[in-house]
Amino acid sequence: MYINNAMISIIKPAFHLMNQLNFRSKFAVISSLFAVPLALFSIQLAYSYHQEASQARLTQSGLSYLREASTLIEDLETLRDISVITSWQSMTSLNNNFNEAKKSAVKKIDHLKTVTRSKKDHNYLSKLQQTIFDNNFIKGNEAEGIDGVYDAAQLLVDQAYSWRTTLSYSFVSGSHNDPNITSIINMLNESDTFLYALGQTRTFGTLYLEQKFVDSYGISVLEKNYQTLAQLITLIDVKTEEYQSLIADHPEIQPGLIKQNFSHAQTLLYEQLILSLSITADPLKFYNDLSTIFEALYHHNDMLFFLSDQLVERQIKKSTQQLTLFYCSVTLMTLLLLYLSAGL
Repeated sequence: MYINNAMISIIKPAFHLMNQLNFRSKFAVISSLFAVPLALFSIQLAYSYHQEASQARLTQSGLSYLREASTLIEDLETLRDISVITSWQSMTSLNNNFNEAKKSAVKKIDHLKTVTRSKKDHNYLSKLQQTIFDNNFIKGNEAEGIDGVYDAAQLLVDQAYSWRTTLSYSFVSGSHNDPNITSIINMLNESDTFLYALGQTRTFGTLYLEQKFVDSYGISVLEKNYQTLAQLITLIDVKTEEYQSLIADHPEIQPGLIKQNFSHAQTLLYEQLILSLSITADPLKFYNDLSTIFEALYHHNDMLFFLSDQLVERQIKKSTQQLTLFYCSVTLMTLLLLYLSAGL
């Protein structure tokens, strides 16, 4: 009884108000009761769609920046290998390769500096550029073993990979990004381990072929590199399983091709240096053969960037369609309400 009286007390003013209004005013009041929460929900939905589109465009511009940063690292890996080789053994046949890589790296740094908005990134690129100008890859480490000299030169490449990794996750960390894009970025960021070992093969193999002899320390270095390649070939199978879903959706990703290239590099190392009793193979040909394998890996990475860009473009298109549909729906509802109001 008490509850009924309370309900009547609450509802009575509403009945009184409605009785005082004409039909058109009643329609306006009832419509507003539904329109206000719908409007709030619509604003929130529109904001969400705009955020998705904005994040996708940020990711797209970020991927373009990362792609150029990756081509810069490719030049750094060339400079690293030739610097280590020529620090031990003069090899004028690689001078053109070195000068072209140096010129290309400087040009890319200049462009990256013009488009970056981060003072930290700008300072890093300026410092890197100065190191390249000074040819300061291995300064102060020449007295170490060949693997120590290589690791000293690798520090500059490691810094570049670390910089790119930090950038990549800042560009794709948005919650609205396709999980496949994050997986592709992970694959790209994991490639440094493979390229490090392949660089050792190119550097050590070319050097010892140019010297035409391998000392006892060199034999241990080559055998260690051979075992590293074997471990990475096995790791490719592990990574294939890890990214199975991504690879199934995008068959253009071909880990089997990467495995084949690494097996080829391992075979070249074994047959021309480890197994051979006399070092007679052409060092420049060995360098070029390994560079061809590098190019195949770089091409695969570039394909991953292209695939990521396609996925982002698909996201942008989807977000744009959602926004268009949303605004069309809002417009139709508004016109309908105006039409009904005018007819009352």
